[in-house]
Amino acid sequence: MLWRILSLKRKIIIIVVILVLLTIGSILIISNTDNTDNTDNKTNTMNISNVSTEKRQEMIAEIAELLLGDAPQYHTSDIDSGIPAVDGVTLYASGIELEVYVYNSEEEAEYDINCFDKTGYSYLNGTKVSAVSWIDKPHFYLYKNCMLIYIGKDEEILSYLANRLGNPIVG
Repeated sequence: MLWRILSLKRKIIIIVVILVLLTIGSILIISNTDNTDNTDNKTNTMNISNVSTEKRQEMIAEIAELLLGDAPQYHTSDIDSGIPAVDGVTLYASGIELEVYVYNSEEEAEYDINCFDKTGYSYLNGTKVSAVSWIDKPHFYLYKNCMLIYIGKDEEILSYLANRLGNPIVG
C-alpha cells in the first residue's frame, strides 16, 4: 500500500539507495575474502614438518641467549595449537613470554608467517582459512628458521624485542 502512495521520484531514490547498499555490501564481502596482501605462496600449500627435538632445543637456547645474553635463565612449555604448521613452545625468560616455532628452513618459517594476515587474526594455508584468537595483540618476528610471537602491548618489551629481532613482520 505504501509503495502505491510514494511518488515516482521517491521510488527511484529508494531503488538507487538499495542498489548502492547492495553494491557496498558486495564490495565488503569480496574484500574480506580477498587475501591478496599475503597470498604469494598460499595458493599451493608447503609441506612443513616438525624439526627434531634436539634442533628445536638448540634454537630455543640460541634465542634465549640472543634476548638475555650469556647463561640465560629460562624455561619452556609445549604449545599444541594446530596453528601454525609446526608445534611450538612458550619461552619464559626474564619477564618476557614468547611463542617459538622452529622450522626446518628459513623458507618454511617465512612461508608460515605469511599465512597470517596483516593483523595476525586470520591464518590461510592453501585453501583453509582459520580465525585465530589471541588474549592480546600478537606481534610476529622472524629469526633465522624460527617464528616468534609476542602477545601483548607492553611498549618496553616491544622496544626490547625490536632492538634484538627487528620490527615485527605481522602485528
